[in-house]
Amino acid sequence: MTISNQEKRLQVLNMLSLIAVIAVNALAVLLPINDYQTGEISDLYPNLFTPAGITFSIWSLIYLTLTLFIIYQARGLISSRVQKNEIINRIGYLFFISSLANIAWILAWHHLRIGLSFVIMLILLISLLSIYNRLEKGRSLISKQEDYFVYLPFSLYTAWITVATLANLTVLTVDLNWYGSFIPAQLWTILMIALAVGIAVYIYLSRQDLFFNLVIIWALIGILIKRVNIAEELVVSVSLATAIGILIIICNIIYQNFFRDFSTSSRYLN
Repeated sequence: MTISNQEKRLQVLNMLSLIAVIAVNALAVLLPINDYQTGEISDLYPNLFTPAGITFSIWSLIYLTLTLFIIYQARGLISSRVQKNEIINRIGYLFFISSLANIAWILAWHHLRIGLSFVIMLILLISLLSIYNRLEKGRSLISKQEDYFVYLPFSLYTAWITVATLANLTVLTVDLNWYGSFIPAQLWTILMIALAVGIAVYIYLSRQDLFFNLVIIWALIGILIKRVNIAEELVVSVSLATAIGILIIICNIIYQNFFRDFSTSSRYLN
């Protein structure tokens, strides 16, 4: 069965969506939108969860892998010999929705509409989680091409937006004057770190997704880097919690890959 017109429309829509996302994000830096750099806005809402600026360089990798996905999923637009594209059907319009949310978030964020930006971030996260679930990472047999050009991009993207949602929520608490007053800064930050670690552990247990976990580790390292030279007791406790969180994720990966398999093999031998 050859690729359908509906699938071709989705392929073109996905291509245009990513082009629009990259263009708007580039304008946010080059103009910049509303005279703010994206990272500068985070500095307006100081908190203990926002990672170091270098951590955001992961966007380059995310957009690179998404570009490879777009190229991969575009098969069939020119050649009629390409068979039906199951990946396109699984994703449907969700990538288009996520792209609209990405663009809308940039606009809301740069205009300091923090509450609105959080709502939009939730839409982005939900759309990516829906894609991630539909792709069934770790639950179905896939080719190496699909692993590199489809699953990898959405593992990286979904993991980073998961962390970004927690960061956006933290900024919202600062904007509402809850952070550090109604909600203790230390307690809230450690709770966000614990939530990020819990999500990483769950994803590895259920999907064996190493790249998702590596993104969470990268974000936690960013939190450590930003506060490595600060000796305040409040910051030290957050740094310690972050280091413990990284260790938990790494230990879980090691256990699932080595010790659990060794224990299973030993049981069968006995």
